[in-house]
Amino acid sequence: MSEPSRAGFHIQPAEGWTNDPNGMVFRDGRWHVFFQHNPAAAVHTDIHWGHVSSDDLVTWQEHPVAFGPVAGGPDQGGCWSGVCLDLGDRVAAVYTGIVTSAVDSAVCVRYATDPDLDAWSDPVVVATVPGSGEIQVREMRDPFLFTWAGRRWAVLGALAPAEIWECPQLVELDGSWALLVSLWRDNQLEHTVAAVGSMSTAPDGSPQLSVRGGARIDDGRSLYAPQVALDPDGPWFLGWVMQVGDPGEATEDAVAGCLTLVRRLHLDGDRVLSRVDMRQAGVLGEPVVAEEGDLPAYAHVAAAGDAVTLRGNELSVTLQRGAEAWLDGEVLEVYPPDAPPRTYRDPGTAVWRLTEGAAEATVRVVRPRR
Repeated sequence: MSEPSRAGFHIQPAEGWTNDPNGMVFRDGRWHVFFQHNPAAAVHTDIHWGHVSSDDLVTWQEHPVAFGPVAGGPDQGGCWSGVCLDLGDRVAAVYTGIVTSAVDSAVCVRYATDPDLDAWSDPVVVATVPGSGEIQVREMRDPFLFTWAGRRWAVLGALAPAEIWECPQLVELDGSWALLVSLWRDNQLEHTVAAVGSMSTAPDGSPQLSVRGGARIDDGRSLYAPQVALDPDGPWFLGWVMQVGDPGEATEDAVAGCLTLVRRLHLDGDRVLSRVDMRQAGVLGEPVVAEEGDLPAYAHVAAAGDAVTLRGNELSVTLQRGAEAWLDGEVLEVYPPDAPPRTYRDPGTAVWRLTEGAAEATVRVVRPRR
């Protein structure tokens, strides 16, 4: 990646590395999104929590870096994934602190000390990796908090059949519960699945999920480590659009990675489906003439027929009738009417081409955020 891969309308800091969304919280009329961030280089090292916020889910304000590793502290090796908890009088960040490596970690808590969530207290350790007794865990990370039967519970990812189940998220949808986990297998980030079922209380008082079905939450190849939070409209969802390739001789102002558009979750039988939050329509311009050839760099394509095909640098994607696609340079998000979305990053794509189905496509320019 010798040139910056800049997003036009997806959440992305001005420079540096971005991965997992963290600490999503709606408070005092603003949506706050934190994320894994290296502000100094477009590589996954020295992980801090970056921070953006919005009052409309369309225009995002980039804040100063919220917090980062404390020398000699429990997160000196990196401030990895976690959540924010609105306690009313203050907000807590609960996250994985890395001391030296992924197997040397702890659950840390910090508290915001200002209303804009820009200043934070020093980290305090509240849990460590079980290393003795009946429970044997080699790695533990990505705390997620939820409420069941009047109590607050935490769920964390750990070693499992997929090697590591990362970024567990548990959310109630339409009277059922969905457990989202991101799978790391054979040292590769694979995809995110949702297990759907019913929640009950075990004899010891703890919550237990009885699973009846499940499937991938995104059928593309580039979404990983999503997070779910609640606002007045229900669950809202963001994922990491993975950066592909080696940064190599990246310039100092290079960027890597971005976040998906904000999505809303719902159940279709035992599948978790998602759609773009309706406020995203605020970035759409008037329709332009749809012709085969290069599309605008930032564009929205709606398919009225079954033969609308988009071509990037290496990837070709056909939209089914009723699907919509959001094009942002290398990033493509496709939303079929009755199936999971497909998220892609096609390295080297500056603009997508409409290669088939111009007569069946409606094209709008998307207003960039910066």
